[in-house]
Amino acid sequence: MKLLVFFGGPSLECGISLNSARSFVDHLAHHSSWTIELIFVSKRLEFYHIDKKWLYCNTTEDFEFKVLPTMQLTTEALITFARDFDLVFPLIHGKFGEDGGLQSFFQQYNLPFLGSPAETCRRAFFKSHALDELTTLGLSSGPFLVWMLCERNLTKLASFMANNPSAAGYILKPDLGGSSIGVERFQTVEEFLFFIDNNKEVYDQKVVIEPFYQAQEFCITVIEHIDGTPCALMPCTIHYQAGDIFDFRKKYLPSQQTTWNCPPLCSHDLIERIRNAAQNLFVHFGCRHIARFDGWIFPDGRVSFSDINVISGMEQNSLVFMQAAVCGLSHQRLCDHIIESAVGSERFNAVTKNEKIQLERKKVFVVFGGETAERQVSLMSGSNVWLKLRGSSLYEPVPFLLGLDGKLYQVPYYAMLYHTVEEVYAHMTKPVFYDFSVSGLQQDLHQVAWNGVALEKDEFCRFAQKQDAFVFIALHGGEGENGQWQRLLTSYQLPFNGSYEDGSAIGMDKIITGDLINKLHLKEMYSLRKISLSLALFPTESSIESLRVYFEENKENAWIIKPRSDGCSTGIIVLKTFEDLRLYYRLLKEKVVVIPPGSFYQQNNPVHMPDQEQEFMIEPYIQTDRVIMKDGRICYQERSGWIEITQAVLEYNNQYHALEGSLAVTTGAVLSLEEKFQGGTGTNLTPIPFLTQENRLFLKHYVCLAAETLSIKNYARFDLFYHQKRQEIIVIEVNTLPALTPSTVLYHQALADHTPHEPRSLLELLITRGLRDQKERFKELLAKVVTY
Repeated sequence: MKLLVFFGGPSLECGISLNSARSFVDHLAHHSSWTIELIFVSKRLEFYHIDKKWLYCNTTEDFEFKVLPTMQLTTEALITFARDFDLVFPLIHGKFGEDGGLQSFFQQYNLPFLGSPAETCRRAFFKSHALDELTTLGLSSGPFLVWMLCERNLTKLASFMANNPSAAGYILKPDLGGSSIGVERFQTVEEFLFFIDNNKEVYDQKVVIEPFYQAQEFCITVIEHIDGTPCALMPCTIHYQAGDIFDFRKKYLPSQQTTWNCPPLCSHDLIERIRNAAQNLFVHFGCRHIARFDGWIFPDGRVSFSDINVISGMEQNSLVFMQAAVCGLSHQRLCDHIIESAVGSERFNAVTKNEKIQLERKKVFVVFGGETAERQVSLMSGSNVWLKLRGSSLYEPVPFLLGLDGKLYQVPYYAMLYHTVEEVYAHMTKPVFYDFSVSGLQQDLHQVAWNGVALEKDEFCRFAQKQDAFVFIALHGGEGENGQWQRLLTSYQLPFNGSYEDGSAIGMDKIITGDLINKLHLKEMYSLRKISLSLALFPTESSIESLRVYFEENKENAWIIKPRSDGCSTGIIVLKTFEDLRLYYRLLKEKVVVIPPGSFYQQNNPVHMPDQEQEFMIEPYIQTDRVIMKDGRICYQERSGWIEITQAVLEYNNQYHALEGSLAVTTGAVLSLEEKFQGGTGTNLTPIPFLTQENRLFLKHYVCLAAETLSIKNYARFDLFYHQKRQEIIVIEVNTLPALTPSTVLYHQALADHTPHEPRSLLELLITRGLRDQKERFKELLAKVVTY
């Protein structure tokens, strides 16, 4: 089988398209004999045949500046190239991908493609067209207004609002576009104009305005049976704070602000009504292979539809995969199914009949979750490691949640796709039992509900011993990184990833890390002076007056305050004045969960605060040079000579190997949680394009020296400031269990190495090395005990 996947595109959803393409390709990795090639479509609608390694970037900006003219295909060359493939998949969200533009091109040149035809896309994608048809069918939510930007007819808008009074306000949407980009809630004409005038790149020629509905939002995916009939999967309801909207951040950054229920908490009759209506819409609009429908359940039981997505997002924990898992379909099986429905069973069976069945593999228990502020990132890491290793021929992953009660739960497939630890934990402590099957689907999942057994940590370790399992720690912060889990697993002689107890404890504490680096007495590498702050050390607001002297003596432009132990941008704020420190202290005392944007200097995004009382630290703020990505070009503005770098190091048999460093492009004073972990948001440049080979070797040498000094084992990631002219490194911190999310820089750096490793290959390498290294270590420990 030969597949050609298109991604990117001119819309603001190009980053989401990259995420979808990465996930789709990853979940076809079990077809080792298949050929999958990639076409990146630029914002200027140019076509580039690119390397698969660029799929693991976080945004298309990560690699657009690397795109070479030799990679570009003319229209004629693209047609010739595409005709050599069994199937083309336009995985482009928004303009050109969902409006029928790309589909028209495929149809014009008779290229077989996955997804709905051009006419269906045109009818479904433009919200004004779709709402007209839904109204005719009696399935729209209610009145709506199509407002032309060029006319700027405020009388028409005021009249609509007067005729459709809504105490809860109104919703503004772009006529073309998805991923909740540009969806805003407003109460007045003035608020409406503010959004229109300040988001001109989001809104095209016209927008759609609807009353804000006090109803339950849902989405449902419909796939096509092999015989061409539609098959609705299990619907999913989306829950968020009353009066709020399901915006881009809630969709793509896991937090407790949003929860999902699949199956929904409603009657079987209502579920069947939603499924039947979605199947009818699939046929009415002429959809093919797969489509997603969004809608509302009103308090009186009425069901309406608001959006039709002919190319649904396919990120690895997207609602599409969650709905499929509840119906007994894994990621791999769902992807296989829609391909089979596109090429036909005869062709599909011909290319899969000789594939080998995986033999027995070594168990890998993947542990994630916990109670720290980093637990949602831990879930992202754990689910990604689990999904990557499901395609491994060496290792069989088994996911375990470290619950909020400190116990461990083996998690069934469907529950691994929830977005927060709290949701997974709820399904473990109050399991949902249901009987739902879809005839005609070839299911490959059998464990769709779970029996609720919880294991104490010692019980978990004995179980892992019995299974001869490797324990992959995907915990971040707290007991996962401070040496506790490492000490526990060592006591049971269970092999694990990352550093041992001593290295983990050092890496967890930023102050101890800095002290050890400074004891090297190197002018080339050092750490900044730090002071501690905690509610225990400073019990009253007046007691922090003693720190005023520190601020006045240092005479720095600004300072950084952050948790002494937590990471993932938790609680990190720039302080410009001593009064900023007093405000931060008050927020700590009040146990504020999230600091709103704009509360502090250049704070463009909400900042999540640690869940538990702990020590904080203050150090001078380093202003870095400014890097801006624009139209596929890098614009570099020197301000201080410092740049912020993140760089991974691998260890085996006490030998250290540093990978290429990455530069994270930030829009604020510090790198935000969104830029680190929100899908399709943060830009990382790997390798750093404006560093010389000499600069890179310099960095690698000192990163390896730092790793050895801090007793790093297996792998770790360093955050650094680097001054290219002065050849100086400031060590910020080390992460002994760095995040392993779908597009982590660790993958970028491993792919850029002189011996490149794809993500699954890298995970297998870390496990294999951990097994060999700790086998020898346990022998030595046993010998010491016998000698004693």
